[in-house]
Amino acid sequence: MLRSVGERGRHAEAEAGYRDLLRTRIRVLGPEHPYTLMTYNNLALQIAYQGRFAEAEWTFNELLEARVRVFGSHHPYTLQARSNRASVVTQLGRGAEAEAELRSVLAIERQVLRTDHVNVLDARYELAQAIAAQGRHQEAEAELREVIEAERRVLGVEHHLVGDARLALGQALARQGRHEEAVVELRALLELQTRVLGPTAPRTAATRECLAAMEARGA
Repeated sequence: MLRSVGERGRHAEAEAGYRDLLRTRIRVLGPEHPYTLMTYNNLALQIAYQGRFAEAEWTFNELLEARVRVFGSHHPYTLQARSNRASVVTQLGRGAEAEAELRSVLAIERQVLRTDHVNVLDARYELAQAIAAQGRHQEAEAELREVIEAERRVLGVEHHLVGDARLALGQALARQGRHEEAVVELRALLELQTRVLGPTAPRTAATRECLAAMEARGA
């Protein structure tokens, strides 16, 4: 229920719900129960989605310390927390730091998970974002194309994570001055998202806004 609230873009409402659930799980299960830590992760994500990146980083740091204690440093849950924290670090303007963290995460994930595991693909998507944040857009494009190909194979062409990577690809193309290619990519993505997610879904709206900005620049 709370996940669907967040996916509809109602992040403040989802945050409040996760805070209530976290208090309940701490009281009933304890502060380091896996379900408690899962709730803490979801709370941190909702904070990040609202743009409160410094607070989200602090929350992910707390979560990461707990997951290392409970699961160990190489567990997928611990690596997921590191990847999520790196995403926030990118948003805080520390792209080089995020890139180093994500490369470290991927080196471990490739040992303990399949190369096409969704966690690996998500970390590679975040790596591309960290690379792009440093202005290396051609390198980010190459990474995103590989991620999109793998995600389509593993998740299906209509999955929202594929859409996230395609939006990032369109942005990487535009930042290289390839606006026509970017517009073609985002028009196709918008058509698919409108059909699959609906015209008012947050991801559809984000693509529409990005596309409108690109078309305005090209006008």
